Amino acid sequence: MSLFSFPFRGRSLAALLLVATFSTEAPADEGPAPGSPAVEHVRIADPTTAWALRRALQGAARYLERPECQRILWDFASSEGRPLHEILDAQAKTGPAFLQSLIFYDGSHHPRCRLKQTYAVAFPGSRVVFVCTARFQEIAMRKARLAQVVLIHEALHALGLGENPPSSAEITHRVENRCLP
Repeated sequence: MSLFSFPFRGRSLAALLLVATFSTEAPADEGPAPGSPAVEHVRIADPTTAWALRRALQGAARYLERPECQRILWDFASSEGRPLHEILDAQAKTGPAFLQSLIFYDGSHHPRCRLKQTYAVAFPGSRVVFVCTARFQEIAMRKARLAQVVLIHEALHALGLGENPPSSAEITHRVENRCLP
């Protein structure tokens, strides 16, 4: 008798496994449903990295819903000196909505992704974020909170924040202090 034909209360194990596979709901943290902006804006072919990115986007968006995390938009200004919260207000978007409007591409071949501590790259004022896929996937799987901080960090750049000053480390530190409980 094979394992798959082993009777289990009148049904075969295979039938029970089949029913269990198709009747259970997907966990809530698997990512947005197909057709949602986060799915359409994640343009990364590797399914594991794309899933990890969508999951991190959900977590980052949840942080940005919190008033204390939203204060990060008052901490920084664009390279022209305009506070980031004013730029976001002019777009009539919330922090989570802005984050979900960004477009994510595989940045594996981007020169900045060669730097050891770089997980993603965004240029001031650009809605495009290049994801250093292997490194981002690793932190998303091992340190989900750090992956979420990285996405908020890159959203700040997309709103117009330059770098040096403030340094990348300073931006990340402030996001962690404002957004992580």
